[in-house]
Amino acid sequence: MINIPLSCNVESKRCQAGLTQQRAGELSGLTSRRWSAIESGRCRPRRSEIRKMERVLGGLQGSLKPYRALQLLTGSGRCCEVTRSPHLPQPSKPSHVCFQAAGKRSPEIVARLASRVAGRNDFALCDYLCDLVTLGSGSEAFFVLHLLANGAEPALAAPAEMGRATPYPIIEPALCRPVGDCLSPCLVAGGDFYFFGVCFATPEVVRVNILRWHSKGCCWRIVEIEESDSSEGNSSEFFTRLPVHRIRTAELEVLDLDFALLTNLAF
Repeated sequence: MINIPLSCNVESKRCQAGLTQQRAGELSGLTSRRWSAIESGRCRPRRSEIRKMERVLGGLQGSLKPYRALQLLTGSGRCCEVTRSPHLPQPSKPSHVCFQAAGKRSPEIVARLASRVAGRNDFALCDYLCDLVTLGSGSEAFFVLHLLANGAEPALAAPAEMGRATPYPIIEPALCRPVGDCLSPCLVAGGDFYFFGVCFATPEVVRVNILRWHSKGCCWRIVEIEESDSSEGNSSEFFTRLPVHRIRTAELEVLDLDFALLTNLAF
């Protein structure tokens, strides 16, 4: 799970209940210091701690069971049978680490974006999806938060079924096998599909930040998020033979970046 939206959800529910952090900690069996650390997003709660907090605040986002979540992702929010095993990549770092990095860089903006996500009716599903996507940096987590804050839908989809093949096979490096025809976690916004941390089997393995299926253009595009103007190179475009759009992290550090502008940035 990703603990930044969780922290916003905990704070919101605690305030609604009229409880201080100290009193909430006493009722749950957690120390006030531990409660504060979880609520602020400084640490990731254990499942046992979430259960204790839920006894005080009611349901948090941790209530979705994995198979139920996969059913909802397969049906884009509607419960459908999972007829084939999805490909759930093994990230090099947990996603919550990337969201924490984004929060450290722009705490106020990330907290307010995360609060919007926490207010969604399908927040549990969004949270589960965020634990599945492969993120490599806080900048990529920023992009995910903007998409979710603007209504992007969590889903499972197979890149090979989008209508046009990618120039090179999509692979899982750890398994050394193609996975482009497997259901993979993604976000759907405006009919476009966003896959994160995708690896291509070019003459060498190339990882891209975001692979976007542009539905109107019926084509693939790559989105690379860069920390500054000084970032160099176009290796992704060279190796994958796909157009690459580069976005600076600073462009994402805006609270009211609307959906149209976000999709144009990644066009």
